[in-house]
Amino acid sequence: MQDTSALHAQFAALANDAKAWPFAEARNVIKRLEKSGDDGKRAVVFETGYGPSGLPHIGTFGEVVRTSMVRLAFEVLTGRKTRLICFSDDMDGFRKVPDNVPNREMLADYIDQPLTRVPDPFEEHPSFGAHNNARLCAFLDSFGFDYEFMSATARRPTYIQISLSLHSGDGQSSGTASSNFCINSGVMSGQSLSDICTCLAQFLFLRRMPQG
Repeated sequence: MQDTSALHAQFAALANDAKAWPFAEARNVIKRLEKSGDDGKRAVVFETGYGPSGLPHIGTFGEVVRTSMVRLAFEVLTGRKTRLICFSDDMDGFRKVPDNVPNREMLADYIDQPLTRVPDPFEEHPSFGAHNNARLCAFLDSFGFDYEFMSATARRPTYIQISLSLHSGDGQSSGTASSNFCINSGVMSGQSLSDICTCLAQFLFLRRMPQG
């Protein structure tokens, strides 16, 4: 049986020269960690954000898969432990009534209210925000993502709004320049179906690569 550490070293050597954007972004993360004085001993935490004002969709999938791809590329390059946090900004305001939910007339009275204060039109959860959070987790679980779920409501009053970011530490973002890092996935911002399919294929390939 081939030594997994030697196999990882071979993949890491190839990955260092890889032009694919997940590896390019992972190398940028490594550089920023080095500049921050990171000691390399703590797990690196990747985060992706979700606004639960509607049901999860292909764009939601794209947000998580892109972050996961950079995360896996980072693991291949460094051998370091990582975590992925999916953060729901469920204290965001309810801006409009979705077309694909029941009891739409009832929801119209809750415009601009925090999503966790809006009743669940499906009558399954304490709020519309809680319903969409549950749907998000079920959606991600169906694809086998390795993640930790957090929400603004559960993290009050110290939560931070997140779009697509990464920080090194224990999961408690300090908001300082040394611990927060933004990732721009660049060419994938269009989120067309073909882009998402390409992302998924690359993601599945990365998952098969041996980790340190």
